[in-house]
Amino acid sequence: MRLYPNQLVQQLQQLPQVVLIFGDEPFLVEDCRQHILNLAHKADFEERLSFSTENQFNWYTLEQEWQSLSLFSSKRIIELDIHNAKPGKEGTTELLKLVELKNPDNLLILHGPKLGADQLKAKWFKSLESLGLYIPCATPEGPQWVNWLNQRVNKYQINLTADAQHMLMSMYEGNLLALEQALQLIKLLQNSQQVTVGMLQSWLQDQSRFSVFQWLDALLMDKQSRALHMLGQLKAQGVSPQILLWNLLQELVRLQQLSLLQQQGKLNASQWNALRIWDKRKSLYLNCLSRISLEQINTMLGHAHQLEMNFKFSGKESWPQLAQLALWFDSKAFHKLPWKDF
Repeated sequence: MRLYPNQLVQQLQQLPQVVLIFGDEPFLVEDCRQHILNLAHKADFEERLSFSTENQFNWYTLEQEWQSLSLFSSKRIIELDIHNAKPGKEGTTELLKLVELKNPDNLLILHGPKLGADQLKAKWFKSLESLGLYIPCATPEGPQWVNWLNQRVNKYQINLTADAQHMLMSMYEGNLLALEQALQLIKLLQNSQQVTVGMLQSWLQDQSRFSVFQWLDALLMDKQSRALHMLGQLKAQGVSPQILLWNLLQELVRLQQLSLLQQQGKLNASQWNALRIWDKRKSLYLNCLSRISLEQINTMLGHAHQLEMNFKFSGKESWPQLAQLALWFDSKAFHKLPWKDF
């Protein structure tokens, strides 16, 4: 049987004898593993033995433990981390033996990184999967990512505005552990109220001296020196560059939409309202659009998205490149300062 992580809680009715948990998303592998362990403890599996195939693991140990009697409990969990997802010839032989040596008092949990196509077709995997449950733990993307985020928000009973949920979706895509930590913090602080973008800003960053909003205003007003000073202070305060980048992306998208509407002669009151830009702030955007072109905005957006991808999927922070994007709000700097990979 095969179940995906988001199906596990509702669709797993009883524990099988074998559980296979493999994937490239460590958070999901661990989350599913803990769920299986919790179910096992409730089913009176009181003893747990853990092994790893690293450091010249003796596969015969697995067979010995599978057949031996526990000194402490009638039921026990035997857990094996196959660190490279490849048991090899010796491991394959021993795993196939376990298929023949059925023991209802043992629960076998195998886990490790993503299985390749060759392993999914291997006899050891097919034989063990036929006895139990396989949980593939891939990082959710696209609609799966949206569904997964909704499930975690519902789990913690958090009431988010649509904008706040979109902010979390953009900030934490590809980083499930960081999202889980953020949701736990939000749960503690929400106090039964609907959580807005403003609340997330104050909870997920330290705004004791400067705020992200002040930094963005300095960029729109072409005050590069002040903006760079603020950026340094925000870094010193411990503000996440991911939060700064997320807000910068929203601002650039807003500027892109305004520039297109301006070129088409369609920039009217209803469009300003649709973009949630109120009268007091219109001059900030109009002054900025008088300095920078749509081509410049598109280039800045492209590099900002690349920074976002670098952070999400490799954890790579780049304060110098954030500073360069800030400088590029001056059209002279944009033309004289080429993009640099630090």
